[in-house]
Amino acid sequence: MTTVDMRGNIEDNGYVDRKVGCFNCGWKGKAHEVESIDDFEERVEAGEVMPCGECPECGVVVKFTDVGSRYEAKERLAASLKSYVSDDEAEEFFQMHKRGASDAELEAWRKPFLRLVAERIMDDLE
Repeated sequence: MTTVDMRGNIEDNGYVDRKVGCFNCGWKGKAHEVESIDDFEERVEAGEVMPCGECPECGVVVKFTDVGSRYEAKERLAASLKSYVSDDEAEEFFQMHKRGASDAELEAWRKPFLRLVAERIMDDLE
């Protein structure tokens, strides 16, 4: 188990006031508020955008959110989809993130789930 503390790097580069956010629980804050990343090598893959720490609320890795409008667009889209996702489904995905599931595991879960959500939306539109 490797724990990586990005806070020193954040301070050295003047990033302490950069905005960060959690796509899992919705927490928003500043870079200096994040926690160290436990099990780093199991949760961050080569070539992935480097996270700046763990969410202090739920423990999922978080990244900078002040890099443009993509984050805002994702956040709005996620909020609009919440009514189509059950609490049990959200909990299952949260637990996968929390245990540090690989991108491949998450993608294997995500594809059929997104088909199901699309069917729910289409049913709602009829």
